[in-house]
Amino acid sequence: MTSMNFDDFLNLEQAFQSGNLPPLLVLPGSIPVLVSAPHAVTHWRDGREKNADLYTGALALWLHAQTGCAVLAAGQSPDADGNHDPASISPYKQELARILQDDPVKVVLDLHGAKASQPFDVELGTGPGWEGKSPLVQKARLCFLAQGFNPEKIWSDRLFSAAKTETVTRFCIRDLKVPALQLEINRKYRDPDNPENLTMLLNALKDLVISCA
Repeated sequence: MTSMNFDDFLNLEQAFQSGNLPPLLVLPGSIPVLVSAPHAVTHWRDGREKNADLYTGALALWLHAQTGCAVLAAGQSPDADGNHDPASISPYKQELARILQDDPVKVVLDLHGAKASQPFDVELGTGPGWEGKSPLVQKARLCFLAQGFNPEKIWSDRLFSAAKTETVTRFCIRDLKVPALQLEINRKYRDPDNPENLTMLLNALKDLVISCA
């Protein structure tokens, strides 16, 4: 089990909301897994401002500290959307391609946030069809089940499949030929005011990263 000071987790999130980070936060890893958080800060899609997926950046930093995974996260509010814009105009995807070309990454885990009103706790998005996706989905599902998540609320490819537009997961699989999984995490688990739920999430993600290494 993972124990932590939840004030420290709040401080990790505050770093993203402060505006003091570089536009793209890149942390090299010691294991062949990269955790991505393209919506860690406010971003723009088709001319509209969209809110940050709160605590996805903090989750990425925490996983880096706990497991040694590599991290790519949006660090400032860009006039762009790393999970929507084509690679030709996306600094986020261009940096991701550079990292995956230079480093021996085996799996990309792309973190996103869903509203508390969504009917799932976690949804796993596999993007376009690709050989081998079932074992990765099953591995993720088992990690969440082991931490007490409701099996009926662990969804896959229903509302957020990562197959539409230019998602990070689709880009990794289709263009970079690297296995990837999008994780849409319900807000009620990304909440330091609910330490039980947050601890379940942290342990499940940590186990998933380690199992993918």
